Amino acid sequence: MQVVSYIGKSKPIQEYYRTKEAQLSDFKQKIMDAGVRAANLSEFKKKADIDITKLREFWASYRQDHLLPEWFKEYETDAIDYYDAWIRLYMVSYQIRYQKKIQEVPKEYYNFLKTIKVKNEKSLYQYSYSWFIWYYYDWRVSEEGKEYSQQFAIAKKELGLIMGSYFEIMKKSKTPDNPRALETLDLLQYPSENKYLVDYLKNRAFQSQKLLGVGDKAPNFALVDTRDSLVRLDQFKGQIIYLSFWFTTCGACVQEIPEENKIAERFKDEPFKIISICTGTPGLEDEKQIDRWKKVSNKFGLKTLNLFAHRSWANTLREKYFIDSYPHYVLIGADGKIIENFATRPSKGAAEKIEKLLAELPR
Repeated sequence: MQVVSYIGKSKPIQEYYRTKEAQLSDFKQKIMDAGVRAANLSEFKKKADIDITKLREFWASYRQDHLLPEWFKEYETDAIDYYDAWIRLYMVSYQIRYQKKIQEVPKEYYNFLKTIKVKNEKSLYQYSYSWFIWYYYDWRVSEEGKEYSQQFAIAKKELGLIMGSYFEIMKKSKTPDNPRALETLDLLQYPSENKYLVDYLKNRAFQSQKLLGVGDKAPNFALVDTRDSLVRLDQFKGQIIYLSFWFTTCGACVQEIPEENKIAERFKDEPFKIISICTGTPGLEDEKQIDRWKKVSNKFGLKTLNLFAHRSWANTLREKYFIDSYPHYVLIGADGKIIENFATRPSKGAAEKIEKLLAELPR
């Protein structure tokens, strides 16, 4: 077994994260799965309360027994608090808007909002805080029966001009950590005081884009198709490949399927292939995953090469292709190298890019 050791000023923090991962492996995914599986928000709250309590107890015990910088203690405490808040707000949107689960949200469900600090300048660069305000103002306008666009004026009034503008920039550019935000960020108007915040968002987006960049060899895989045959990416060298990563309960993924089918039909006689890779159904038992994938695929009539990634392969692909949201698209050249990770969606003009790439191939 490989032993990992750390040196330098960050050693205590790195050791904390390693211990946290070892003792609470995949806890965020488990909470997300619980929300997908739960019959209603009341049921989800009970499960989330248990899991978040375990996390808080681990953090309290660890910081008592280990020497950590004071700034990091504050940082991690905020990270846990804001993660707890945003996942609960997100699940309201997911269950009611996407899953269409008709229910009355119990009043005690929102108890966490009584203690959370909405305006927190110190947490502006905190990943969990960014997602918290993202879903908080979504929730606010929904609860108050207001238009979606009104959340920006509300945020500026409550957070102040600089933080409120940052929120608007983040929301309209669909970042943090979205490489596609780079072009949008250049088009948005913002106060001069926000330049350093915009630069920060651009840097985060740019770093995500660099993780699997142009010219890098596309990570290979071996996945099953609907006939239980094993399909490898390297089988298709010499063709332009458009990878589509999705999962069965992803609303945005399903909305793109008709457009994917149009592209597949348009270029069916060309050296081109769309490979759809389903990473499963969150919260569903492993033995039921394949059947659910096939059922959903048949329902929407996929005309693409349709593959399934079981849990282990799904985790590997998320890591190798740096997938942080779905659907996720990747354009791969005939030489097997990346043309564009975080590629354009089918509904946003992918066909034009594919047509241009095909025209450049030697005949």
